[in-house]
Amino acid sequence: VSISPDRRHLLVGAESPVAKDSSKLHIYDLESGQPLCTLHGPKRATTSVGWSPDGLNVACGSYDHRAYVWKVDWLPKPEDIKSREDVRNLQQERHRLDGFDDDVSCVAWRPDLTELNGTAGPLLLATASADGSVALWDGANGRKKWKFHVPPREEPEGANGSDSDSDDEDPAEQRKRAFEQRRRSVHTMAWSLDGTQLVTGHLNGMMHVVTMEGQVLHAWQAHKELVRCVCVSMEGLVASCSHDSSICVWRAKEGRGGHGGDSTAAAKAAFPVDDGMQAQPVSEAGGQEELIVLAEELAELGTGTQAAA
Repeated sequence: VSISPDRRHLLVGAESPVAKDSSKLHIYDLESGQPLCTLHGPKRATTSVGWSPDGLNVACGSYDHRAYVWKVDWLPKPEDIKSREDVRNLQQERHRLDGFDDDVSCVAWRPDLTELNGTAGPLLLATASADGSVALWDGANGRKKWKFHVPPREEPEGANGSDSDSDDEDPAEQRKRAFEQRRRSVHTMAWSLDGTQLVTGHLNGMMHVVTMEGQVLHAWQAHKELVRCVCVSMEGLVASCSHDSSICVWRAKEGRGGHGGDSTAAAKAAFPVDDGMQAQPVSEAGGQEELIVLAEELAELGTGTQAAA
């Protein structure tokens, strides 16, 4: 689910009750609960939904290996809905984003930068996939700006990369390689509030910091299992929770925090990799007292995406 920036509408992604192989999204009036619009496009259930910061577009990721964008600059008023026929139907998406080899697990719009820079900035949409890729798209025209696959945590001993002959590989090794590839899948991500970097969380517990140019600036083993959710503060704090029952807040070593300047410099300042420094956990929730303190610390943090219902 996702609430529109003006707090008037609710976007819900859910599998169609009529056809198992199709999916619809619905927009409701938040105050009255009146359905206003139905969005068509995905062939399977949605994984993640989100409103653009200008409130004029919505996006979703889907199990059909695609992401979708619709323009919703006009919605009927609740009082204009007299029957089911009055609910607006958008049969065609504005953009269909292709090129994924697996489910699109997460979509996240770049935040509005008006309060920081005086202008909203370009409309950008980030996507993450279970194939281990992260991509950045122009939300206005649907064109891909860049895409990369997250590197593995470590290269297995004796691996020779693309020179290996997959036909001669032992079936057990093939299954192992496929399993490891799946574990690299990107499960969640969030923009920094200043829009200069993305933080991704993965099935294998890894986390990455990525710049606006698609450069991986830092990677670390944050958790033992799947990273369920991440969020980022303006000061460079990164919070993460995992299926291993841990909640952590991460920061750079003393004297290395803060943002400013171009996105590459900002990300290096918060998560330096040039001198081998590691992101340091500043809090790990293990009991009720710690969780209360952690909740206070995270009061100013915001997440970049909402999971579909």
